[in-house]
Parts: sequence; C-alpha cells; structure tokens
Amino acid sequence: MSTGANATKPSNRRDYPYYRQAWNRVVLTLLAVSFIPLIVIGGGVYYYAAATLKAHVLDALRVQVVNHQQAIDRFLTEREDDLKLIAELNSLEALLSPGRLKKVFEAMQQQLPCFADLGVIDRQGGHRAYVGPYDLLTKNYRDTDWFREVMERGTYISDVFLGYRKVPHFVIAIKQGSGPDAWVLRATVDSDYFNSLVAGRAGELKADAFLVNRHGVLQTRPQSGGGLLEPTTIRPRQKYEGLRLEQTQKHLVLTLWQAKVPWLNVVRVERAEIYRALNRVRLIALFTFILGGVIIISAVLLTTGWLVSRLEAKGRRLRVLDEELRRTNFLSASMELSLGFFEEIKDILVNIDVSAAWLLDTAASSAASESSETVKQIQAQTTRGRTLMDKFLRFVRSDDPLISDFQINRLLDDLLAFLHKELELRNIRITRDYQDPIAAVRSDCAGLRQVFQNLLLNAIAAVDKNGEIRLSTRRQASTIRVVINDSGPGIAQDDLDRIFEPLFTTKAHGAGLGLPICRDILQKLGGVIRVASPGRAGSSFTVELPIRLTPADSRPADITPGEKIQ
Repeated sequence: MSTGANATKPSNRRDYPYYRQAWNRVVLTLLAVSFIPLIVIGGGVYYYAAATLKAHVLDALRVQVVNHQQAIDRFLTEREDDLKLIAELNSLEALLSPGRLKKVFEAMQQQLPCFADLGVIDRQGGHRAYVGPYDLLTKNYRDTDWFREVMERGTYISDVFLGYRKVPHFVIAIKQGSGPDAWVLRATVDSDYFNSLVAGRAGELKADAFLVNRHGVLQTRPQSGGGLLEPTTIRPRQKYEGLRLEQTQKHLVLTLWQAKVPWLNVVRVERAEIYRALNRVRLIALFTFILGGVIIISAVLLTTGWLVSRLEAKGRRLRVLDEELRRTNFLSASMELSLGFFEEIKDILVNIDVSAAWLLDTAASSAASESSETVKQIQAQTTRGRTLMDKFLRFVRSDDPLISDFQINRLLDDLLAFLHKELELRNIRITRDYQDPIAAVRSDCAGLRQVFQNLLLNAIAAVDKNGEIRLSTRRQASTIRVVINDSGPGIAQDDLDRIFEPLFTTKAHGAGLGLPICRDILQKLGGVIRVASPGRAGSSFTVELPIRLTPADSRPADITPGEKIQ
C-alpha cells in the first residue's frame, strides 16, 4: 500500500558546486584515512600470512616425504620378514618336497601379490627348487653380487639389475643354516607392483617420486619420464642424515635416504602445485584490496554526495510543503463556498421530489400508468441524489470531535458506498469479513472516518486496477481490530520504517501526510496502527481501537507511536 506523495518539480538550482572545495578536502581526507591503514595493516597481515602459510606448506610436505620414505622401508622390511617366517616354519626338506614351494608361493600371492617368483638355492649357488615364470632352475648364482652379499650378511636386498632373465628386477634373499647346511630363500619383487607402490604413495603428495641408487641409477620409474636402470642427473656423493630441500625455478626437490636399502628417495613437486594455496591467498588479497578500494572510494563519494543531496532534498521538501499548504488552503476555502452550493442543489432536489409526488398523485387519478412509471423513476433518482448529497456533506464537513456510539461495520460500509463508483471503474473487488454482531464502538466517529477513508484511498491507489481489497473486523477482549488488506505490489522493506514519517512519500503526487495524520488521530483515540508487507504479496494495515474511549485514552503527547511490523 502506498503512502502519500510528492508532486513538485525539482528545482534546477543545485548547491553542490558551492561546496566543491570543501567537498574535495573532505573526500581526500577520508580516502587517506581509509587507504593508509588498509595498506599498512593489510600488507603486514598478507606478508605474515604468506610466510606462515609457506612454512606450514613446507613442513607438511617434509612430513609427507618422511612418511613416504617410511612406508617404503616398512614394505621392504615386511617382505623380508615374510621370507624369514617361511624359512622358520618350513625346513629345507619340506620346501624341497614336491609341490610344497608352489603352495607357499600361492599363499604369499593371495596375501600380497608383490613377488614375481620364489626359489631355494643351496650354498653352491644352484637352484634346488623354483616357482615362477622364468626358466631359472638350472642357473647358478655363485658368482653374482647379491649371492655373495647374502651369504656374507645373512639378509640382503639388491639394487635393480637384469640378471639371467634380462628384465629389470631386484631380489630379497635370506640365508638359513651355516656351513655345509647353509641355504638361501630368495624372492624377486615384481617391478610393476613396486613402482605402483612408490608412485601411489607419491600420489598423495601430488608429486613425482622415484628411487635412485648410490650411482644415480633409477630403481623405479619416475612419472616425468625415464626407465629402470637409466642414469639421472642426481649424483649422491655420500649418504647423509635427514631430509634435504632444493628449490629450482619450477620445482621443489626433496631427497631422503631409505633406511633399509642404500636408495635415495627423491620427491619432486611443482612449485605452482605446492604453492597453489599461497597463490590463491595472493589473488584473494589483491582482489580484496581492489574491491576494498572500490568500496571505499564509492562509499566516500556516495556518502558526501548523499549529504549534499539531502540538504537539497530538505529544501525542495520545504518548498513542496509550502505549495501543498497553499493548495490545501485554497481547497478548504473553495469547499466552504461549495457547501452553500450543494445545499442549494439539495433544496432543488427536494422541490423536484415534491413535484414528482404531486405528479404521481395526478397520474394516479387519471389512470395514466405510463406517466406514473416515469414519475416514479424521477422520484427514485431524486431520492438517491439526496441520499448521496447528505453523505457527501457529512464527509466534507469539518466536525468537532464528538464521542459517540457507532457501529464500525456500518462506518466501513458507508465509506465503501461513497467509493463505489471508483471501485467499479477500476474493477476492484471488495471482500468483507465482518464479525457480526460486533460491539458498538464509543469513540470519535469523524476522526475514525478520516483514518479509514485515508487507508481505503491508499489501498485503491496501490491496487490500481483488477485487484482485491479485503476488510475484516474482529473483537479482541476490550479492543476491536480492523484489518485492510490489498493485493497491490506491497511496500519495499526499506520503506516500512519510514512510511509514518511526515513528508515521506513513494508516489509522484501528494505531501506524504496521510499516514502520519492517521497515526496521530489513533494515538489521541488510544489506538495503534500497524503495517505488514510480505514481499510481493500486497500490504496489510491493522488498526486496533479500544471499544470504549476514556479520558486516559485521549492523551496526544505521551502515547507510544504506532508500531510497524516488518
């Protein structure tokens, strides 16, 4: 529902240029006060956050690389323990019995398919039993490096080599017994499985991880290219403790020696990947600075411009109010003159009614039925005109406050009858939801008539055409509540807090005094007015009145203003 309106043409004169010098000084001061702390504090926070984030990222990466190295050592240790367990649970004679080694190998494969083959080798290096895809049963390993190492150490994990099978692989071997009873249980680790293990662990880091031996030869395949046993540019001179970090233009390279075998664990991470969060923070900080700058500049310019425009608006509203008061004074004077004119018309209608009654009696005596019907129509229209004229005169007369008993439903019906033509032309449907019977109200009828007339006119203006206005009345204890709903576009949420302010308006015509006057009248009568406008669902004005007005209810100065429900 719309409030009153403002219909003045804005003045072409603007005071803003006269404040240009002061405006420039205020704008520059506000910008300096805003941007200097933003740059100092924001820059310091950014550099501190960037350094902290970078340190956290590197610490997290170091932890993950150490976990990666420990996972590989743990895998090799567990496979070595598997072979030791097999050797302890099975004697040499048991493993050499037909089919026994095959069963052991299949059981191992079911648990973890990481071994490519399994063999039992005597102290002279010859195979005593073998399970696997290669023809190695006749091969002798007496002169191989790994055989000499295991015979000397007892356990050994070799580097990757080609061997008799001419395929890159490495072996895990353990020696059992001593002297002439010594024998070796050897297993070959599947290279593809081990490569996937190393690369899979590195996948958690989003990095390229691989292993090289002491000579810089690849023991696993890196994702960036290169095959097993190919040399790399990495040349570890000697074994060192702890983790080392090298930074290049594109990569971070972390190296750490495996504890189980003399292999160097190399993890290579792209700087863009590892510092992605830092780059995101940098972009967010830059975006925040630019956005903050735009907001600050916009706020400063808009605020200072708004202050000047408010001064201009106040001046324009004072001129508008002056013009509206002049117009109201003219209409008031014109209405005083028109009251006598309407009284004359009322007397004329009375004379016409008397003449029509005389003609009706004459027509009845002469049995002229046609003339009788015509005279009856004249008499009916004359009576209707007198009734409307009486209602109009009651509405336009400025009555002194008079406390009397009246029916609120009848008051609303009289107003609707007076607005009937306007509602009919606009095709606005009226829905009445009256409580009947309802208690008579003892209050100022003329003042309440002005309140509800104003609310109904506002509702009609809000609906405009082809809509609905719903009126409901209810008694609640010692009060009567009247609700006027319309199907108009509703009131903007920002305007709900201001619609009862004098001179506030959202329309093109009027002075914005209708609702403030309604509120003041209701305050004097001990009532309140509330407004609700849920989005696009129209507006609802609720008026609550005491059923009986007492002297304590009519205090104009110390009654709480009408509540606004939002």
